[in-house]
Amino acid sequence: VSVCVCVRVCVCLSGMWSAGFYVITTWVPTFAANPDLIDRPLPDAFGINTALMVFSALALFPCFGWVATKLTPEATMQGAAAAGVLLCLPAFALILQDTEPMLLLGQGALVVVISAYGAALPSWMVFNTPRHCRYTVIGLGYNLAHATLGGTAPMFSTLLLRWTGSAMSIGVYFGLLCACCGSVLTWHTRRKARRSGVHSSGGGSGGGSGRRGYAQLDRASMLDDDGESGSFAAPPRMGHLGDEHGECRLFAADAPLILQDSNRQLIQHDCSVGPH
Repeated sequence: VSVCVCVRVCVCLSGMWSAGFYVITTWVPTFAANPDLIDRPLPDAFGINTALMVFSALALFPCFGWVATKLTPEATMQGAAAAGVLLCLPAFALILQDTEPMLLLGQGALVVVISAYGAALPSWMVFNTPRHCRYTVIGLGYNLAHATLGGTAPMFSTLLLRWTGSAMSIGVYFGLLCACCGSVLTWHTRRKARRSGVHSSGGGSGGGSGRRGYAQLDRASMLDDDGESGSFAAPPRMGHLGDEHGECRLFAADAPLILQDSNRQLIQHDCSVGPH
């Protein structure tokens, strides 16, 4: 996979976070407080926005970071994208009620959505970028998304308002962002699973087998496109697996492990390892 393809995927998946962040935290409070754009301007709109940002940084990001660790970054981001598609129009309908409680409820729902997506995005970028071009892809992709999609989002939202005469069009714009990012993420996850040759073992008895299979697929997606993974010292109770340097290549989790021996051959070990 070329660096250009990886950068394009990173730009696409960073779009919901970068553009959504500026629409919700910059354009929405400006719109709600502007007497030229709304019938009843809300002077406390920026105070509500500040309170939501502090709540997001101190509570939502740690919470959804924990969720992404317990599930996977992909699952957390896909859930946030789906929630954004479902909540975009109801949230903007609340914002247009021109009252502080409705603004808090509508904007707060969207802040929860982008916080869930943004909390899982960094780990997704690290685990799904080939090691030989990881710095280049993340540095270019993430910042290009902020410069092009995020930087132009407030301007584009204002143009949409001028063209359509309704702020609900910005809700449609945000919903389309979520749908596009969710679709690209689903495509990339399935493509990564096909390339790694590891398939989910969902459909077994109980909920454990489904989570087990998804975790196995996700650990495989952490491998580079050239079959390499990060090299970590093996835990003492795991021993070593024939590496002449006394190291084994692994991603430990409560799921089948994807290991790499000294001959660069992938092997699966159906065992469970606790946190270490």
